[in-house]
Amino acid sequence: MRHLEKEAMRSEAGEANASVHLDEQGSESYEQSLNLNLAASDRELIHEIDDALKRITNRTYGLCELTHEPIKKIRLDELPWARYTIHAARELDRRGGKL
Repeated sequence: MRHLEKEAMRSEAGEANASVHLDEQGSESYEQSLNLNLAASDRELIHEIDDALKRITNRTYGLCELTHEPIKKIRLDELPWARYTIHAARELDRRGGKL
């Protein structure tokens, strides 16, 4: 993540005698934005995994945080950091993520 963020923030504007065209600027801007988005996504995933590890320690792993019902094994196999049953997750999406 740090590498992606560092790459995104690195600028070629300081290079001596560098000729920068508008299309190159657009490409660099796109790449910078993409790298920052990837780093943010990775950071969020690491946060979710850390929270799942805490739930294991607290013995609440595999229980829906909304309904307190068990999350099906097939869902946990696909998304080990899942916080909600599929039904609860759909309900949260329908509400715009608000409990």
